[in-house]
Amino acid sequence: MADATQGTDDAPAPRSGARPATGRRSRTPRLARTGLPAWELALLGGLVLVALLLRLWNVGQNLPLVYNIDESARFVPDAAGFFSQRLGYRELVNPPGMMGLLGIVDQLWFRPQGMSPGEALARDPGQAYLLGRVVVALLSVAAVPVLYAAARRLVGRTAALVAAGLLAVAFLPVAYSRVALADGPTLLFVALGLLGAAWLLQDPPARRRGLVLAGVAVGLSAGFKYNAGIVVLAPVAALVLRTAETGWPHAIRRGLLMGVVGVLSFVVSNPYVLIDPHEVWRAIEYQANWSASGRYVGEPMTNGFAFYTWAAGWGVGWAPLVAAVLGSALLVLRRWRIAVVLLPLVAGYLLVMGPQDRFFARWLIPIVPVLAIAAGVAVAELAGLLRRRPVRIALATVLAVGLGAQSFAHSAHTAHVVGRDDTRTVARGWMEANIPPLSGVVVESMSPGSWMPTLDGRDDWFSLNRWSRYQTIPAVQRRDAREHPQLRIKAGFSSWVRILYPELLDEFERYGYCWVITGSYQAGRAGRTPELVPEAGRYYRELTRRADLAWQVSPFSPDAGPKGLPYGPTTAPVKYQIDRQATTYELAYERPGPMVSAYRLRGGRCAAPDPVVPNAPWG
Repeated sequence: MADATQGTDDAPAPRSGARPATGRRSRTPRLARTGLPAWELALLGGLVLVALLLRLWNVGQNLPLVYNIDESARFVPDAAGFFSQRLGYRELVNPPGMMGLLGIVDQLWFRPQGMSPGEALARDPGQAYLLGRVVVALLSVAAVPVLYAAARRLVGRTAALVAAGLLAVAFLPVAYSRVALADGPTLLFVALGLLGAAWLLQDPPARRRGLVLAGVAVGLSAGFKYNAGIVVLAPVAALVLRTAETGWPHAIRRGLLMGVVGVLSFVVSNPYVLIDPHEVWRAIEYQANWSASGRYVGEPMTNGFAFYTWAAGWGVGWAPLVAAVLGSALLVLRRWRIAVVLLPLVAGYLLVMGPQDRFFARWLIPIVPVLAIAAGVAVAELAGLLRRRPVRIALATVLAVGLGAQSFAHSAHTAHVVGRDDTRTVARGWMEANIPPLSGVVVESMSPGSWMPTLDGRDDWFSLNRWSRYQTIPAVQRRDAREHPQLRIKAGFSSWVRILYPELLDEFERYGYCWVITGSYQAGRAGRTPELVPEAGRYYRELTRRADLAWQVSPFSPDAGPKGLPYGPTTAPVKYQIDRQATTYELAYERPGPMVSAYRLRGGRCAAPDPVVPNAPWG
């Protein structure tokens, strides 16, 4: 089938070793440096602008408070001490490429201001995190034109424009390019790897730019996100496809050169493979064991392949997913060489990630560029069925807009609503106004420690304890650990609901922890998978029986559920799902954050108006 705009300088992708065809002479103005028609460059520029706006709109959300647990604990804090402190295996669970990049940026940004990155993080954490977010957003945006360049060489102009448009608006790439995590930059390196593969497939055999680019891209992909190193399959496939023309010895030599460049790039982005290889291996083992350590509480799906299909349906779009399947089939049938370069990346990635016990939607991000290209192929082939050029262009435009509509709506909605105060910020203000200082509070793990205000109410973001916050009471732990072994677990975000049991409320009342602040990020997990944490379910039911609901804030629109009724801890208008709540995906959101409820226990010390907490830090 012809490409959708064939006949207007959109020649099919050239064969191996051939120069790109220019097609018949066109009257369309071209820019000398790019060789692209001015209208095409303008359209690509528009897509880049859309990508930039979606990623930078309200990018400073909630700062200086950082509610994403991965963002608050990793990358920006580790970058501040990257050149002065040694990372351990806990930090190296995420490869340090992103930390090193942000460490360099921090040095360039904060040193002229007379501060070290560590001092800047302590004095003004909001600026440090905003800088990290902007860097991530810009690198993610850069992936759009790079993917376009790769796709244009592989599958033609129409498919490339569709692919670039999808990457610009796709929800998962947008949402995770708005926080200081490694996912946004990884998109750029994967796209560069695909461009390197395209050059390897089509350049003259003596030309080495594809080898160098592919090697650098593979090394940086793995250095920023270990599993993204699977992009190596694309340039390797391109080298193998050229063996009929170049012979195996030549292909092996070129592959070794690419491998050397890749290893050097990986070492530059992850110097700990030389500094402390034991800790790197320990980190990889830790991550592998964690991923295989049983179902994640709150995730009802048990099959990784089904989960990633579902995640692609909402994280990229159901229409693009169907189009990607169709486009993949068309590539296999009509352009098998391109299929060999692109599709093993998706298949191999899913074969590695699908069988694991735990899965998260953002782990899908490294293969989104290939899905976007495959969807673009489907659009180009369908539009190419029509003979008249204006009709082809119109159909391709309608199909492209339709493919991006779902993601654009959710991406734009999220970018808008996250500019409002997070429910946890609202809850913090309510607690300051209504819970006396020094009171005993039980705050579920839904916020970083810096969320707690100081005694005098100052915004001293890395100081704690306006209230006596429950952690673990040693006497209770010693007495009940045999009957309730979950008390031995450190009560972090992932394990909070595992430490809960109904009798814990007796201890709260006995020791004066009378205010219990619940959030749907924890209670919702217990409600979604009650079979995994049955005691937590009983704890929440007992809480509603023994405590009064004093206050509640919901992030959802009043139209999202029954009106006039407060929700229980484990219920909400929208069912809990960790990825969709963490990214404020649902259109029902009016502001970011979980549903937060404040309960006041009535028994024991809590029967008094101002109970004293006997084990409070101040005595």
